[in-house]
Amino acid sequence: MNNVYKKSVSLLLCAIMASSGTALALDGRPGAISGVTLSASADTVAPTAASIKAGTTKDETVYIFLYPDGSVRSQTVSGWLHNPDGLRGVAERVNLQNVKNVKSDLAPTLRDGLLSWDTDETDVYYQGQTDLTPPVTMAVSYTLDGQPIAPAELAGRSGRVTITLRFINNTGKSQTVAGETRTVYTPFAVAAVCNLPTDTFKNVSCGDLPLVAEGNNQMVAIAALPGLKESLGDSYDLLRDEAGIELKDTFTITADATDFSMGSILAAVTSDLPLDSLKKAADFSELTDALDDLQAAAGTLQDGTAALADGMGTFAGKLGELAAGIDGLAGGIDALAAGAGQVTTGAADLKAGADALYSGVQTAAGGAKSLQAGAADLKAGAAELQTGAVSLNQNTQTLKAGAAGVSQGVQDYTAAIGQLFAAVMGKLPALEEEMSGVQAAVTEQMNTTAGDLQAAAGDMTQIMTTLSTLIGQIDAMEQTGAADPSVTAPLKTTALTLYDQLNGHIDRLKALGGDLETLSGTARKVAGDLNQQYNQMKEKLVPMQQELTEKSAQLAAGAENLSDGANRLAAGTEQLSGGASSLSGGADRLADGTDTLAAGAGQLESGAADLSAGAGKLAAGTEAAGAGAAALQAGKGQLQSGASQLNQAAGNLRDKTGELRDGMSQFKSDGVDRLHRTAGEMTDQLEELLELRDALVERAESYTSYTGSPEGAQSKVKFVLKTDAIEKETAAETAAAPEKPAKVSFWQRIVNLFKRKD
Repeated sequence: MNNVYKKSVSLLLCAIMASSGTALALDGRPGAISGVTLSASADTVAPTAASIKAGTTKDETVYIFLYPDGSVRSQTVSGWLHNPDGLRGVAERVNLQNVKNVKSDLAPTLRDGLLSWDTDETDVYYQGQTDLTPPVTMAVSYTLDGQPIAPAELAGRSGRVTITLRFINNTGKSQTVAGETRTVYTPFAVAAVCNLPTDTFKNVSCGDLPLVAEGNNQMVAIAALPGLKESLGDSYDLLRDEAGIELKDTFTITADATDFSMGSILAAVTSDLPLDSLKKAADFSELTDALDDLQAAAGTLQDGTAALADGMGTFAGKLGELAAGIDGLAGGIDALAAGAGQVTTGAADLKAGADALYSGVQTAAGGAKSLQAGAADLKAGAAELQTGAVSLNQNTQTLKAGAAGVSQGVQDYTAAIGQLFAAVMGKLPALEEEMSGVQAAVTEQMNTTAGDLQAAAGDMTQIMTTLSTLIGQIDAMEQTGAADPSVTAPLKTTALTLYDQLNGHIDRLKALGGDLETLSGTARKVAGDLNQQYNQMKEKLVPMQQELTEKSAQLAAGAENLSDGANRLAAGTEQLSGGASSLSGGADRLADGTDTLAAGAGQLESGAADLSAGAGKLAAGTEAAGAGAAALQAGKGQLQSGASQLNQAAGNLRDKTGELRDGMSQFKSDGVDRLHRTAGEMTDQLEELLELRDALVERAESYTSYTGSPEGAQSKVKFVLKTDAIEKETAAETAAAPEKPAKVSFWQRIVNLFKRKD
């Protein structure tokens, strides 16, 4: 057959393998299992069921426990039977022994291979053992330093170890395909894992198999399609020779072992393959249509690789610009680091200033509180001053009235002098008596007036003392800074003015007192003279009259002075009362202002504390920013180096995409186009492969159970193979009890890899 035929066969076989969920690279390296589950359909060789009930499903999980050489030690089958209408009347003919219910106390009936459950429950879970031949088995052999060795003898040994695994498909049947009789096997996909701890195995070599490292373990992953090579017959040679695809059933692992021990080899087997893609290609015409699509896609791919090559040229150029921009960015990073240092310094200065402000505000708040207390004292003193001023004003009014009375009395007395002298001459005998009465009246009036003047002077002295104390308090508050001079100056000026006025009034009162004292002395002297010279006065009446007239004039003048002083004192006390009232109002306003000042000082103190705390956070943040800028500056070299490497890689990628464009053009012309031109020559050969495909699909779909299932039930089966571990303490074969995973162990993790993810 020609090369075109061989390539067509390769394409069809690749489709078969892809539908099985196993991906193999063109160089024969096994890829990852994709979309494979552990479920399969019932076996045509299994016993048939004994009853039919619609809606019945069965799920089997078959655990096959193997000796280290792969021979079967025991098989445990776990079954899950389900029917939404209950399982009463559902029976299945199975090849099982020692069947037991694992979920409840319900006991099954097993007679002559017919298993039934007398229950209306919808689900039953059970286990049993079987001695059937598994569809796929595994053979494992070992050598030590090139010599065959039994697994039990290998435990604890050291040297170059070779482990050979072979997977055997036991479902082969003779079948006629395209007029030729050949053995066709039910297609199964196998995935296995061999765990090789690094403490025991070094220098592991496994050919094309992938070696996966997981912590202290090394795992060799194996994917196989046992029996497919035999089913393909001569077509497999074409697949291997032309496409480079190998279907291997046997795999070899070599390693340097120290104190040999090895855990279980795990394998999962399934025939539940996605066959829909194979079924769709019903005849050769659909395959040729696919080749038409392939040719069109190859043309599109060729155009795309050309565009990719052009785009990579542009990409490489832009990366050059990026590298230049990164150099500029590096300069900006240096500037950023310098600026971050300045910001850090400024933040520290701000923090120090905020702390100083907070300390000053605390001092100011204390002074405001002291001023507030002093203003309260001033307010109280002003109230007392106002009260005293009112009292003083009342007393001066009384003094004023008394002075007016004295003046009027003196005037009346002077007027009566003439009358007195007229009557004296006729009343000389009674003169002495009248003189005594006048002397007593004058003395009494003088004493009363002098007492009033002394009381007024005392009141004024007390007010001056209060004003002096007030002025001293204002001076003290100004010196300590507790009061604003602009506020207290008017108060102090008013108090000083009042003090000076009162001092002047006191001087005038003292002068009036002196005058009164003089008048009193004169009156006493007159009385004495009158008493002593009474007889002479009789003879000297005229001179005496003249003298008395002069003295009366002096008395009138003194009374007038007394009245004027009383008037001036009344006017001064009225001014004092008004000033005291103004002082009291100013003290009220000062107290209110100091209250506002104290409240504002409290708010200022709180704000200054917040400012200090915020400045601290800002300083901490700028320190972090400075550290970040330093780290950024440290990483700029790596960024520049990476940009340079990226630029160089982009150049290489540009060159390689050019090569890809050329290779894609050659692939289209020499491969796809040629395959499309000669597809008509392969009709007979491809029809043979399509018939083989139908046989494989039929075999896969006819596998419905391993140990048996109810007739008409939808069944699935899962196969998991596990060898015994090889350890020093394992000296002989031991019978193992049926095992089932109790938790998500390493084994279960491997099993989960093959569960279908819908």
